[in-house]
Amino acid sequence: FVIDPLLGEIRNSFQDHQPVLDHLEAIKQDILENINRFQPQESPQQTATTFPGTPDWMMRYDVNLLVDNSERKSPPVIIEGYPTYRNIFGAIERVVDRGGVWRTDYSKIKAGSLVKANGGFLVINLKDAIIEPGVWQALKRALKSKMLEIQTFDPMYFFTTTGIKPEPIELNVNVVLIGDAYLYHLLGYYDEDLRKIFKVRADFDTVMDKNEQTIQQFAEFVKMATDEEKLRAFDRSAVAALVEQAVRMSGRQEKISTSFPAVSDLIREADFWAGQENQSVVGEQHVDKAIEARIFRSNLAEERIQEMIDRGTLMIDVGGEVVGQVNGLAVYSLGDYMFGKPSRITASTSMGRAGLINIEREADMSGNTHNKGVLILGGYLRKKFAQDKPITMSASI
Repeated sequence: FVIDPLLGEIRNSFQDHQPVLDHLEAIKQDILENINRFQPQESPQQTATTFPGTPDWMMRYDVNLLVDNSERKSPPVIIEGYPTYRNIFGAIERVVDRGGVWRTDYSKIKAGSLVKANGGFLVINLKDAIIEPGVWQALKRALKSKMLEIQTFDPMYFFTTTGIKPEPIELNVNVVLIGDAYLYHLLGYYDEDLRKIFKVRADFDTVMDKNEQTIQQFAEFVKMATDEEKLRAFDRSAVAALVEQAVRMSGRQEKISTSFPAVSDLIREADFWAGQENQSVVGEQHVDKAIEARIFRSNLAEERIQEMIDRGTLMIDVGGEVVGQVNGLAVYSLGDYMFGKPSRITASTSMGRAGLINIEREADMSGNTHNKGVLILGGYLRKKFAQDKPITMSASI
């Protein structure tokens, strides 16, 4: 008569959840079988009768709430920036008692991002998921079976002392992987499950068309970035300088770069230079100074090559004409910086039967593109001048 009214409200809240109702019935029977534990106990120090505070045996009636989404009005979106096995799938923690024995119980079960995002979306980095031990295989199993068993990842599984195995949790979650195209294709070649599980693939371009709408959106991004980090406002000339730099980053006049992390770094650096000059607004000169400072930090190799040209170590003629000699330009990419290196290209011919010789290729100093170009040039010469007789000459480039 005492227990039923207390459990009645909870039963009404979980009428459609039979496991909860079974658990409540088990609690009721356990209380009735151990009713003496709830009776007042006399303390040897006190004559008055007192109830115990919260003894250890009361834990059997406690509840371990893994996730609480009751206040959410929309599906959860979890962005896991550190996708370790524990952070994604949860864990069962263990403690050492006074006797040195590892112990655990249901209260030590901790939820991971996959459970927290249940009914919504989980966003993780593909490269991190592959590198972290155990994550990729466990993620595939969970998504294929639509069930998750919370277990502690232990490579030395024969030493594990978890001792409990929670019931599997039904999953209804959308997992979004973020990574580059090369990694996706490489993994798809070696792991056929990738395209079976992650069926929707979307490519994000690094550039977009340059028009009034995109320039307006770019300016809105600048405003948003300055407001989020509480930076100085950018005037019209500063925004125009950023747009010009974004076009330069795209490599084409009709396109504008969508590399917003690089633009954000430029915004922060321009704000710094404006602060150095005690200006309340960032102008074009501050953006230009930030660009120049970035180039100065990365163009050491370019400066050394220019010194070699000035010193005469690299012979580059920029005036007059010479037969069989032209100036070429090789573009070097250092990741965040690109520059051109002038090169002298010479061709010499003589009587002989060696044909066309690419010195760079013979010395293993050229790349595939250069070799292909010279071979195409050799094919053109044979088609043009060697239709009725062989080319009896030796030419080196």
